[in-house]
Amino acid sequence: MKKQRKTNYCRAIIICHGKSELILFSRLKSILRLPISIESNEKGKSSVKIQGIESFFKRGEFNEKKSFCKKFFQEEYSDLRKQKKFQILLNQLKIFIVMDIDDATDDQVNRYKNCEYFKVKWLKHCCIPI
Repeated sequence: MKKQRKTNYCRAIIICHGKSELILFSRLKSILRLPISIESNEKGKSSVKIQGIESFFKRGEFNEKKSFCKKFFQEEYSDLRKQKKFQILLNQLKIFIVMDIDDATDDQVNRYKNCEYFKVKWLKHCCIPI
């Protein structure tokens, strides 16, 4: 009798600043076999600035719950909502945002640390700035 595998939902999303962070976390993901998703601009070719985090969260997969569920949980939002799993999965999810602060002012760094750049209300409690 075959064992049925449980679905392995995405537990963390890492938003990388540039290519070096992308390589580091991709390697970490493959070695430890973690259920995480690593996001960046154009596969690390262009960097995500602290000022550009707002526009990064305006992408379709972060702005709409339907596309978010389809990409990161591999299920339809309506199915998760019927089963009342969406809020449970969202509470277990963490979004780590790894940024360089070399080209940012002190005011921008403080706003970043206080999570003022994360405007998507339903994801704001998941965001952890690094």
